[in-house]
Amino acid sequence: MKTELLESVKEREKDLASFILNKSYERINYFESDGILTYIVLEDGSRVKIDLFLHQLEKVLSPKVFYRCGWSFIVNLTKIHEYWVLEYPFLVMENGEIIPVPQSEKDAIGGLISRELIMRKE
Repeated sequence: MKTELLESVKEREKDLASFILNKSYERINYFESDGILTYIVLEDGSRVKIDLFLHQLEKVLSPKVFYRCGWSFIVNLTKIHEYWVLEYPFLVMENGEIIPVPQSEKDAIGGLISRELIMRKE
């Protein structure tokens, strides 16, 4: 039973990797989880439910493009429009959606975003 479950998870990870490569990760703004369900949120705001947890997604996503932002999000670094630190840090995605950033990650993501924005200008 445990082996079947592991094989099932491996297959879903392969399927997701294939989806991302074939459908183009450029369309993905971020992944969001509420702890039970996980969604791919596309640039047009549409949401696609997937049968994986964020920790499983992290195994197949490129860390050069995607960043785990707290418990609930994995964001596409190329889709971040702005990064703000007011009372709490947050990201503004290209489509205007707001993604909260945990206080403990504000320096790490700030550095990643700075590098990404510099690379876009070059």
